Amino acid sequence: MRDSRALDQHAPTHSLSIDIGGTFTDFSLLDLRSGEVLVHKVLTDTEDPARAVIVGASEVLAAADTGFERLGAVVHSTTLATNAIMERKGAKVALLTTKGFRDILEMGREQMYDIFDLKALMPAPLGPRYLRRDVS
Repeated sequence: MRDSRALDQHAPTHSLSIDIGGTFTDFSLLDLRSGEVLVHKVLTDTEDPARAVIVGASEVLAAADTGFERLGAVVHSTTLATNAIMERKGAKVALLTTKGFRDILEMGREQMYDIFDLKALMPAPLGPRYLRRDVS
């Protein structure tokens, strides 16, 4: 039978949330025992976003006087991919859709972003039609 003190010594004490944005990488560290939340922010390294994750996570854990080994969960989110799509940057990609919806994004059947601008133009498609495929 194990000593319960030994189990507690290795039990998770914190959960970490990381959100990589185009300018900042944000951290939220939850103390699972007290419910206290510590927040931290570092500049995103656009050449190597993982660098900001390591630096920022290390800093927020140090501020809470804990370490990576005490994390019970790490949740990651990012807007980098969304920003790249919106700005039309990044690698050439294909779009797979449900059968019959190959052109749904180009059709733009939702409301225009400025319903009062009679000269508003629809944005260019995210990719050329030959790179869009529908699948069953």
